[in-house]
Amino acid sequence: MKKILVVLICLCFLTVPMPANADIAPPAEPPGANPKPGNESTQVRMTSETVLIEILEDTSSESLYVATATAGDEPDSLGLARVTASFKMRNLGTLPETMKVRFPVGTDDGRGNMAELRDLKIAVDGKPAELQKIMAEDPMEIVQQVPWVEFEVVFPVQTDVIIEVQYILEAAGELPYIKFEYIFSTGAGWKGTIGNAELTVRFPYKVSILNYIPGSEYGNVRYVPGGIRCGNQINWVFTNFEPDIEDNFSITLAAPSIWQQILLEQYQIKNHPDDSEAWGRLGKLYKSLVMSSHGGRGFRDYVLEEDPGVQELFDLGAAAYEKAVTLAPDDALWHAGYAELLGFYAYHAKYEGIDTVPITIKALEEIKRAIELDPENETIQDIEYTLEFYFPQGIVSENGEYDYPWLTSIPVFVTTGAASNEPTVTPSIPPVIIHVTNTAEPVPTPEVENKAYVPLCSALVLVPIVLLAGYRSQRRKIR
Repeated sequence: MKKILVVLICLCFLTVPMPANADIAPPAEPPGANPKPGNESTQVRMTSETVLIEILEDTSSESLYVATATAGDEPDSLGLARVTASFKMRNLGTLPETMKVRFPVGTDDGRGNMAELRDLKIAVDGKPAELQKIMAEDPMEIVQQVPWVEFEVVFPVQTDVIIEVQYILEAAGELPYIKFEYIFSTGAGWKGTIGNAELTVRFPYKVSILNYIPGSEYGNVRYVPGGIRCGNQINWVFTNFEPDIEDNFSITLAAPSIWQQILLEQYQIKNHPDDSEAWGRLGKLYKSLVMSSHGGRGFRDYVLEEDPGVQELFDLGAAAYEKAVTLAPDDALWHAGYAELLGFYAYHAKYEGIDTVPITIKALEEIKRAIELDPENETIQDIEYTLEFYFPQGIVSENGEYDYPWLTSIPVFVTTGAASNEPTVTPSIPPVIIHVTNTAEPVPTPEVENKAYVPLCSALVLVPIVLLAGYRSQRRKIR
């Protein structure tokens, strides 16, 4: 019965497009935005803006999703950011202007409710603005109207007026990856173009391609070009642009709660290098970031070879698991967790023409060892069922008996175009070696993500499958 369930779930993932936000995700919070002038035309130009999205640390036990989640559990928050924005406005006309400036504060959460920004503060030339709530058009074009606030501003002729906005922004998305958004398009109503816009996303730790997704033209993760990584932040600069809805900003990253746990396990290993449990937990955390639903074929972005970050996460996860099973060779669950990571990668990567035969064999060896150590363990059986679906000719079970034909005859997959499900075999088995690499977070150097726009690195103020075993692993603590 379990085998039939696994096959049906896989077929559903393979035939039905994944929605942008799954039903289990918490309600989306409104993204930040530029202020918008009133309905009347204006001679006021937004000459410059600076936006800082400061991702807040989150180490509460409730949000350590990968390590502690059980059936039905959801963390209180996917992630939070403090947004601070400053807008320099200048009246280019010949007469003073007094108008109601508007700022969007809410969005439809997809369930008929209106979610609003928290702790909103707005000041004009350093003085708190008197805010009045109104309903107006939805800048995200999801529903007809959403909540805004409006406040009166006087714009003298040829004089700079500074509007400052601060609020707390809740992340959207679905674990293990989350996203923050910022709407530039509401600023298009001011006169002319936006002269200069600087946007900084600041992480509570060093940023790298491992803990955020740069995105690719092939992926389903929205990619904003022009960003440059520098230490713990990424900076974008935009000049003289008239933003529309396609220019709105979005960044996708590993949930801070998960990455903080990775850093803690790295610290534990540094001080206790023979701690097999710490190595295993680290492998499991890396695996959670590899086995995400953000890619068309199970990886976090659509094309594996276009995302060096996910390849490195797999290498780090495999190395951590290899260390765990070396230090604790009789730990059945670490062997099974290792097999799950290897099998997932081998199954999906072969569709890109990658030779995954050695990894497939290693996955079968690991699940075979896990079953030998603890044949009645339901978690291990679940992973075995998944691998049996992936490789139906490589592992066969009947009445609790298991056979592994590919451990005596190596499969050779035909990967021209789409991968073939009918491998041929050769009689010899080469050794499979997983190298244990340095699992410390690599130190990123300043790197331009895309040559479009103007790069800046300075001290700015500013699844198919989680699938199968994935859906089971969210319902019980596994390795």
